[in-house]
Amino acid sequence: MPYIYSTMTCDNIFPVYAPNPDPKAMLHIVQRILINGGHGMKNSKGLDTPQGVVTKITDDELKLLDAMPAFRQQVSDGYLVVDDKKVEPSKKAETMNPKDGSSPLTPKDFEKSEHSTEESTIYKKRAKPSL
Repeated sequence: MPYIYSTMTCDNIFPVYAPNPDPKAMLHIVQRILINGGHGMKNSKGLDTPQGVVTKITDDELKLLDAMPAFRQQVSDGYLVVDDKKVEPSKKAETMNPKDGSSPLTPKDFEKSEHSTEESTIYKKRAKPSL
């Protein structure tokens, strides 16, 4: 069984459409594949803030996901990683892209750069990890 590791802030649902030979007909969703998000978000059960989350999927679901350009883009951007073995999500997230644009701001987002002056505060640009 494959596992998908995510550093996405929000859950992602990937729709699978029924084949339709008529290009003018409306497409119908026959399955939804949920990839859990929640990286960097406060857990509703306490003060835990997960640094990476994992979703277990089937081999058939992985085949469907691999055919989707949106899924492949998130993998190439470093927000999703597919693996055959289950490991601690926080360990896997150390090598992944940590922020997806919808993640909450943290104190690291407000570190002053060497270009700051008394009149104008300039913050450091976040560096993307090397993937």
